[in-house]
Amino acid sequence: MTRTADASLVLRLPIGEELRTVIADVTGAACPAVAPDLGAGLSLAEAASAIRPNDEPRVAIARLERAQASIGGLDVLADAPPLGSLHGYGVAMAWALDLTRDVEAYRSGAIDWSRVRCSALLASEPGLGKTTFARSLAKAIGAPLVATSVADWFQRGDGNLGDVVKAARDSHAAACRLPPGARNRRGSLVP
Repeated sequence: MTRTADASLVLRLPIGEELRTVIADVTGAACPAVAPDLGAGLSLAEAASAIRPNDEPRVAIARLERAQASIGGLDVLADAPPLGSLHGYGVAMAWALDLTRDVEAYRSGAIDWSRVRCSALLASEPGLGKTTFARSLAKAIGAPLVATSVADWFQRGDGNLGDVVKAARDSHAAACRLPPGARNRRGSLVP
């Protein structure tokens, strides 16, 4: 039915300062400063259940933070090194710098998203900086990041295939719960 609708409205969960305003409105009290990514990765139902009338705002914030922590894999990126400070990434760095320019051009309306080369595959031995690179790139373009690995999936259970598949699905679900507008129609991250 959504494909034949005349109009489609996607509501996204407010995060950061927008969520701070919601907390103040619902609790009826001034809300202290919150992390810029507070609420990211949560469903609307999860966030709504954490914010209750007449609660202290700090209680609602703590519930939201606990809910976010339970997602697993959502990377806050605050301590990610600047993309320009990384060395040794060769062609991957050239692609990343092109991507940052393309994302900026997309955001300003200069190009359509279809012109942005947003896919890459990083492969190397463990410990050589793939996740650091991805974190720095996500921070540079302002995109959320759910960092995971097959090793993480094996550690979430007793190593049987069912546990690994469930962990992979959980990671994918966490990425899908990121605020709408962070994904395009094909499911790729869009800043």
